[in-house]
Amino acid sequence: MDIQKNTYALISFILIIVILYFGKSILTPIVGAFLAWFIIKEMLYYIDKIRFGKVKIPRFIQITLAFAIVFFALFFIGNILGHNAESIQRNLPKYQQNLNEILANNSLLQRFNINDFFLKNIEKINFASLVGTAINSLSSMFSSAVLVVLYLVFIFLESNTFKQKIDAIYSNADEQSKVENILNTIDFSLSKYLSLKTLTSALTGVLSFIVLSIIGVDFAVFWAFLIFLLNFIPNIGSMIATAFPAIMALVQSGNLVMPLVVLLGVGAVQLLVGNFIEPRLMGNSLNVSPLVVLIALVFWGWLWGIFGMIMSVPITNMIIIVCAQFKETKWIAVLLSSDGNLPKSKKRT
Repeated sequence: MDIQKNTYALISFILIIVILYFGKSILTPIVGAFLAWFIIKEMLYYIDKIRFGKVKIPRFIQITLAFAIVFFALFFIGNILGHNAESIQRNLPKYQQNLNEILANNSLLQRFNINDFFLKNIEKINFASLVGTAINSLSSMFSSAVLVVLYLVFIFLESNTFKQKIDAIYSNADEQSKVENILNTIDFSLSKYLSLKTLTSALTGVLSFIVLSIIGVDFAVFWAFLIFLLNFIPNIGSMIATAFPAIMALVQSGNLVMPLVVLLGVGAVQLLVGNFIEPRLMGNSLNVSPLVVLIALVFWGWLWGIFGMIMSVPITNMIIIVCAQFKETKWIAVLLSSDGNLPKSKKRT
């Protein structure tokens, strides 16, 4: 009997992976809409606390304001990507020339005798193609923005009936309570994580923009947005986010001084926010094992690319919360957790 159950579980797992992989184009906008829904819910939570005397903002205006912020953000991001893609493509010949001069003439490279290797292989690298691929990867994340917004509207329309649907599906009061506890805990945990992560990533992006502007790096707004986005990727996101503007400084200046200053400046911002500010704000809000985070990062990155990397931690946290509620899967939650302490039922007040 156990063999049969294990076989069914294995087949179900493989089937889910196949659906996730081949259904990427359909599933990612839906997941993105739920992500936006969590963020808007968090905005509404804080907007609802605003008072003008004893009068609070009407609910309709609250929702309109939250959606307006989302639309403005998407519009702003689209403009950044479009404008900077054209500008980078226009300046590629100059950047290529500067890079070739560095590889050919820099005494530091010659001292270590590594410039010959690069000069022999530099012609094999199509930098225009690499830059285009990087920009297209970002653009593809927002190409389905209209579809995400459409899903988001319907999620909001349906959200008021979630409770009634759960009651209709589960007639037993204990089952209803268990499902509600799962949903409330997921809502509380992810809302807190996403709001604080968005805040710290935005702070990192703004401070990095100031640093890059002072140094004089081209397209500082674009790199600051990229830093903001990549900081949602655990472990490696901050390193990649620091490397991109440093490479830009290298090909822009034609020397090694400017990229070193960028690495020090942006690296200091990442260190300040990532090691001091973010831990104090977030605490241990997501009790996920560091090893599990790394495995989830690779797994979801393979499945859904950059978007999967960004969503790897929230998805893993949801799996822990759900598995912790059932005796048969509790061991999975314990293994995935950081210290074996499973999340308790929580609800936003």
